[in-house]
Amino acid sequence: MYNENSQVSILPFTRYIDNESVVIGRPEHSIFLALPHDAVELLDQLTKGATIQEAEQWYHIQYNECPDITGLSEVLETQGFVNVTTKQNQNIEKVLQKSPPKFHFENIPSPLLNFIWGKVSLSFYICLILLGCFIVVTNPSILPSRNVLIFDQELGYFMLKLAILNWSIVFIHEMAHLTAAQFVGVNSRFSIGNRLWILVGETDMTGLWGIPRRNRY
Repeated sequence: MYNENSQVSILPFTRYIDNESVVIGRPEHSIFLALPHDAVELLDQLTKGATIQEAEQWYHIQYNECPDITGLSEVLETQGFVNVTTKQNQNIEKVLQKSPPKFHFENIPSPLLNFIWGKVSLSFYICLILLGCFIVVTNPSILPSRNVLIFDQELGYFMLKLAILNWSIVFIHEMAHLTAAQFVGVNSRFSIGNRLWILVGETDMTGLWGIPRRNRY
């Protein structure tokens, strides 16, 4: 609990102004929050060493309102933005320190990322897609019919080949997410999960919250 003479120790965070809000983050832990501009200004006051009372007085002078700094601080505690001394929140920080997110394929060379996602390559991909669409429209007979999915021989062997093909495509798809994120400076990681009984591959790109919207696309 805090009182008016308490000092709130705010941990270092990144910030990105996103229209009417500011996205603050601890990228090393993949934690991001969107706050109003005035809330981030309060955090800056606390970071400079102001007590809760001093920060409230500053805010009242600036905005002629009384902020709920205690409530804000409690929310920030649960999200790992406050260096606290209570046993409960020490445990939160210990968990963050002991279990930092493990990023995958962190050492992909920048020249390779530039080659994959540079403007020349993107132009090539667009041309390739358009060419494929043109070929299908002008020669629709090349499209496979529904009968190609019907088979009655070597069922086990066919399913094995299909599984290998499917997971190879999934891996390439997720690598596209991961390399695109790294291209804009965001580390990512793979995970394997499930949707009901179906295995799925996923790429965690939480760090995209900390970069401009245009770069996210």
